[in-house]
Amino acid sequence: TEPKSVIFLHPPWTTVFQGENVTLTCKTIHFDASEKIKWYHQYLLGEIQSETSGNTHEVYESGDYRCQAQDSLLSNRVSLLFSPANLILQAPLDVFEKESVILRCRAKANTVLNTIKLYKNGKVLEVFEKSSDFHIHQASLKDNGKYHCVGVKEDDRLVSSNSVKIEVQELFPSPVLRASSTQPTEEGAVTLTCETQLPPQRPDVQLQFHFFRDRQSLGSGWRSSPEFRIPTIWREDSGSYWCQAQSMTPSVQKQSQRLHIQVKNVVPDVRIYPRPKLVFEGQELVLICSVNGLPGPITISWYRKFKKPRTERKLHTYSKTEFKIPVVKNSHDGEYYCVASNSRSSFRSDPVTINFQMTHPFTTLRAPRAQDVGKNEIEFQIFPNILGVTPMLRQWPGDPGSEERPLSIRIPVSQPVLTLNPPGTRTLVGDEVSFDCEAQRGSLPIWYQFFREGVLLMKIETTLWRTTSYRFSLTAEHSGNYYCTADNGLGPQSSETLRLSVTGKPWIPASDPPLTQILSHQPLQRSAWIFQFPTPLNLMPVLAPFS
Repeated sequence: TEPKSVIFLHPPWTTVFQGENVTLTCKTIHFDASEKIKWYHQYLLGEIQSETSGNTHEVYESGDYRCQAQDSLLSNRVSLLFSPANLILQAPLDVFEKESVILRCRAKANTVLNTIKLYKNGKVLEVFEKSSDFHIHQASLKDNGKYHCVGVKEDDRLVSSNSVKIEVQELFPSPVLRASSTQPTEEGAVTLTCETQLPPQRPDVQLQFHFFRDRQSLGSGWRSSPEFRIPTIWREDSGSYWCQAQSMTPSVQKQSQRLHIQVKNVVPDVRIYPRPKLVFEGQELVLICSVNGLPGPITISWYRKFKKPRTERKLHTYSKTEFKIPVVKNSHDGEYYCVASNSRSSFRSDPVTINFQMTHPFTTLRAPRAQDVGKNEIEFQIFPNILGVTPMLRQWPGDPGSEERPLSIRIPVSQPVLTLNPPGTRTLVGDEVSFDCEAQRGSLPIWYQFFREGVLLMKIETTLWRTTSYRFSLTAEHSGNYYCTADNGLGPQSSETLRLSVTGKPWIPASDPPLTQILSHQPLQRSAWIFQFPTPLNLMPVLAPFS
C-alpha cells in the first residue's frame, strides 16, 4: 500500500495566540525535495486548497489542516487554534507511551496572573507559582483525560483557558512471532520473524529484537533485524519460541505470544530406477537414484551385489543422481542400489535387479501340417538381431525335402517421435536447435521424411539403427508446425505435430543452413521381422539361429 503523509508542527503546540504563526511540515517515507505538496485548510466557511514547492507551509488561521505528498495518501486531520483569549493551555499534537510530555499554561503578554492552576478532569492537578509548565514523565494510560488552566488576576477575577484532551497512544503493538514453518523437517532451515510496526509520527524511533526458545536466548541477543534464521534445525530444537521488541528512546519493551515449533524426523524417499527397463547387450543402461526429503548437499554412492560369491562392491560416489553403463554386457547382471548421504545421515534405496537380454533368442513357429501355408507373411516381434545372426526355417524330421533355408522377416515401423533439442517450443532468432526423428521399432531400411506445415522438407534413408537429426540456426521463417514420418515399405507412420515459435528480432546468418541438410543419426533399440514362405509347404516351421 502507499505510505501516508504526516504533518509535524513547529512549535509543537496545537494552540497559540492570534498573531502568531505555526509552520507545518509534510513528510512521507520517500519524500523528494523537488516534489510539490498539496495542502487543504478546512474552516467554518469552507475549504481552501493550496500547493507548495517544498514540504513546509506557514499558517496563521484556525481550522483543520491536511497535506498530501506525491505518491502518498492524504494525511490525518490536524486541528489548530489561534486563540484571542488571555490564557491558553498548550499541548503537543500526539502523545505516545513512555514519552516525556509538557503541558504549558501560558498567559498573554499583557495579562498578569497571580496564580495559575492546572485541572485534570475537573480536579486540581498542579498549582503554579513560578513556572507554568507541567511535566508528564513516561506517559501512560493513567494520564489520559481532559486538561485546562485557570488563572487569578490581581482583582481576583478568574481567567480560563481552552481544554485539551490527552490520549496516550501505543508506540508499537505487541509483536507477533511468525515462522516460515511450524512443522519443519529435520536438517531444514527455519526463519523467525518478529512483526510489529512503529507509527509514522515517530520515524526516528529505532526498534531492536530478541528471540528465545523456551527460556533460552537465541543468537547474540538484541539485534536490529526483525528476522532470525536457523540454518539447520534438529529434532531437539522443538519447543516454544517467542520474541521481544524494544525501543531505546523512549524505553518501551513488549513480547510476543509463544509459538510452538515441532521438528519432524527426516523420512527421505530414496529409490532407484533403470532406464530403459528392458535392456539388451550392447545398449547403454542408466540407473537413476531419486531422492526426496533429504536436505542437501547430497552425495550419491552406487553399489552392486554379487550372487557368487555373495558380496557387494562400491562402484562410485559423486553428486550426480545418474550412473551409466555405456555398453551393457552379460557380466553386468545383478542387483544394484544407491545410498544418498548428507553431512549427518545416509539412506539406502531398495535394490533393483538387472537382467540383460541376449540378442539372438531361439524362436519356434508351428503351423498345422495339413494346411498349405502358401506364400503368406506372418508378423511378430522378437529381439533385435544386433549380432547379425540370420534366422533359418527348417522342416520337422520326417517331412519330405527337409532342409534349412533363410527366412525373410520384417516388421512395420512404430510411430516415430519428433523431439526438439534443446527442449521447449519458444525459441529466439539465432538459437541453434535440432529436430530428432526416431522410430523405436521397425525393419531396415527406413525412410524418414520431415515436414513443415505439410510441405516436405527432406527425405533420408536409414540403413543402420540410427536417429535422424537436423541442426540449424533459427530465423523468423522457421516458425510453424513440424512433424516427421517413418516408412520401411510396410506402411508409413507419422509423429505428433510439434509447434515451433521463433521470437525476437529477425537475424539472418551469413549462410543459413537449408532445412534439407543431411541429418545425423543415433541408434534405435528394437527391430521386427516378417515371415515369407515362397512355396506351398506342408510342414512344421522352426526358427533357429544360423551358424
